[in-house]
Amino acid sequence: MNGTPSKITKVIFFISFLALIDNQCLAFDYKGLHWNNRIVSFYLWNPPSAAVIQAHNKSAATWNNAGANFYFLPESTTSNIPGVRDFKNVIGGANDPYFQENPDAAAFTRCWPTSVGSTIWSECDTVMNMNDPISTSGDPNAYDLESISVHEFGHWLRLGDLYSTGVPGNVMFWSLSLGEIRRILDIDSRNGIIHIYGPR
Repeated sequence: MNGTPSKITKVIFFISFLALIDNQCLAFDYKGLHWNNRIVSFYLWNPPSAAVIQAHNKSAATWNNAGANFYFLPESTTSNIPGVRDFKNVIGGANDPYFQENPDAAAFTRCWPTSVGSTIWSECDTVMNMNDPISTSGDPNAYDLESISVHEFGHWLRLGDLYSTGVPGNVMFWSLSLGEIRRILDIDSRNGIIHIYGPR
């Protein structure tokens, strides 16, 4: 990515295009990778607070209620470090080398296929930037955790970032500002997950 984002606007991840579905031009990005299972468990790293657990669980429920044949299943906490391949889907803050090269990223998601060239995911982890102010209470001077989590779960589903200025309310829009709340699925993201996993 060329240029350096402002400190107020954080980059969260990558890629976009327009897909034509049901004769409507809907904005979402899908690259063909997906989960073979329709129920995917996730764990939270390094016992988080109750508010953090709630934020991630609500984010998972947002996607679970989209009408697709897919569910995120919250599990317990784990000592497994996020961002490392260990066949356990983990979310948490860590000092990952990614943030040294991308200090303006609030979080990133790293996924692994079952084998080289496979289109089936075997694991996804989301790593939060521990140097960023992150809030669960709508602090105007921090990044909203639930909004970040909804966005990153979209990457687990293999929806990519959208860069068009016409879709800033989309949960997969590429940036999030301090104090901005973006927790509700838009029609594009909803149609994206249904396109990938089919209707319930």
